[in-house]
Amino acid sequence: MRWWKRELKPKCDIEKLSEEVRLKKRVLPVEMALIVDPYTPSERRYGLTRRIINILYPRFPIILVTKSNLILRDVDILRQSNCLVEVTITTLDEGLAGIIEPGAPKPSLRMDTVKELNDQEVKCTVRIDPIIPFLTDNYDDLKKIVFEASRSGVEHITGGVLRSYGRSSILRVIKAAPHVGERLKRLYFEEGVLYGAEYFTPEPVRYRLMKTLRDLCDEVGISFSPCREGTLCRQLANSKCDGIDLLKSW
Repeated sequence: MRWWKRELKPKCDIEKLSEEVRLKKRVLPVEMALIVDPYTPSERRYGLTRRIINILYPRFPIILVTKSNLILRDVDILRQSNCLVEVTITTLDEGLAGIIEPGAPKPSLRMDTVKELNDQEVKCTVRIDPIIPFLTDNYDDLKKIVFEASRSGVEHITGGVLRSYGRSSILRVIKAAPHVGERLKRLYFEEGVLYGAEYFTPEPVRYRLMKTLRDLCDEVGISFSPCREGTLCRQLANSKCDGIDLLKSW
């Protein structure tokens, strides 16, 4: 569950990217990044994400998903772009965050980042994903995130429940938090649903958590969408996934 395991080195051909951007005829939003955070510590050294944004923003809307306050370094470019930032905050309990997200910036820093971006007129939403059963699914904790996000200028929240590709994600959680190990194994591997190679919790569990977030968002007057939750998206979303409709038209 480490936020990063070692220093990541650039693998992007900037010249090739520039040429591809120039030649593209269809303009659609570009999302960075679904697998690796675009603002890991190595970004301080290499500045690769900043260079990519500089290439993309004159033509393409950009969605940035991060846990890092380093994104504030790039506010000068982001204010000029058609950009949406999603900051991931799965808990405001800093002790728990240190267990499940070791090395990542503290949740309080991330919420401060959310407020600063919105204050700087950079659209920023909060992503409560993944919610981990028995660890980060407490009602009061979820309510605190939603209410803090609303006070920080957030207009949309995206939520999702932990899914596991194979057994790997669940086993990493169990290694970090062994006191919930048996319950997680039972919930995912015995009671859960296997779609392809991914383990999901039973749908009633996911529905309850997503409905809880939807109700909390309704209470403070902001939109909500589940992420990659199949029929639950159609049942509970009152906005497009990731709040993409907050982007300017393209």
